[in-house]
Formats: sequence, structure tokens, C-alpha cells
Amino acid sequence: MRFSLEAEGHIVTGYSLFPTMAELVFMRADCFIIEEWLPRVSGHAICLMLKAKILTSTIPVVMVSSTDLFEPMANLCQADALLGKPFSDEDLVRIVSSVMISYVA
Repeated sequence: MRFSLEAEGHIVTGYSLFPTMAELVFMRADCFIIEEWLPRVSGHAICLMLKAKILTSTIPVVMVSSTDLFEPMANLCQADALLGKPFSDEDLVRIVSSVMISYVA
């Protein structure tokens, strides 16, 4: 994902472990791409926390997962877009671009 997005001019920050909410809030992201299945916390829980914070509530969240069952969870947490695995580089760029168009930092 990093390579595809950076090739389109995006700056990508990735985490191998879930950072604190403070880190996510203060990183001033323009978009969050969150995997549903993470080791310590589910992606939709992170999305719920981001959407509940005033400073991050309007930042687009793209939920990513390999299971067909994550759509209800993504809808529950008000994710802005869903991306099912496997996906192409073009799908990733298209989805991120579409949510970014509606977001004004």
C-alpha cells in the first residue's frame, strides 16, 4: 500500500503496533487506512475512537479486511469507505482519492 500511495504523491506513515490515540490525533492525518484484524484491537474499534474525537471525527477512514463479514462493523463505526482484500493498487488509489476529495483539512 505504501508504494502505491507514495507513487501518487501521498505521504504515508505506517504503524506495526497500535499507537496511542494521542499519537493518532496529533499526527494531523488527512486519511486513515485501518486493517480490521489487528493483534490487540480491532480496526473498527480504532475507527470508533477516531470518529468520536472532535479533532479526528471528519478525517476519512478506509477500513480494509479480507473477510466479507466486516461490512457491518465498518458501517457501525462510520468508516468512509471499505476495501476488501485482495485489492489492486488501482482500487486502493481510487478509494483513497475518492474519500480525500470530500475531506478538507
